[in-house]
Parts: sequence; structure tokens; C-alpha cells
Amino acid sequence: IPNFHYHSIWKDPSKFGDIYDEEYFVSTLENDVRVVDTVPEYLMERFDFNLTNVYNFRVKAWAPTHYYRDSILPKLLEEKVIRISPFANRLSFD
Repeated sequence: IPNFHYHSIWKDPSKFGDIYDEEYFVSTLENDVRVVDTVPEYLMERFDFNLTNVYNFRVKAWAPTHYYRDSILPKLLEEKVIRISPFANRLSFD
């Protein structure tokens, strides 16, 4: 489940489920990827229990679908976990 970072400018503590329908999000992706609330411990161990060590994609707003399929999906399949930022752009407009 996407994790929003509290920002000191707009001071919004909202969680993903406060804004979006989590069940719909998960069910939409269930045939493509496994969506979890938290990264499993066995994966976090690979990254020294530090999410900043997880590969981070800097995705431009309005990136085409094929970018996710051709660039991001292979890394996700390889690493089993990735970060995408700024992800809010995609959630806000799609």
C-alpha cells in the first residue's frame, strides 16, 4: 500500500486508505503484483531494515503505461520491492 510522507509544508497526516479505496486498489492489481500493508521482514532484512536502501524510481508526472511495464516492472520482479516517487502525481490524476 502506498505510504505518504508527512510534509512540513502542507502538514497532511492522511494515510492512503483515508483518501483512496484500498480494497479496490488491491483487487485491481491482484493479477499483476502482490500488494501488502508493510514490507515483509525477510525482504527488509535484505535492505538492512532501512526503506531508503530500497531502489527508488523517480517517475515523471504523466509517465506512460509502457514506462511502468518496461522499466519499473522488471526491477520489481527482480527486487520484490521498490519505491516510486513522487507517486502522488499518479494517484492524484489517474
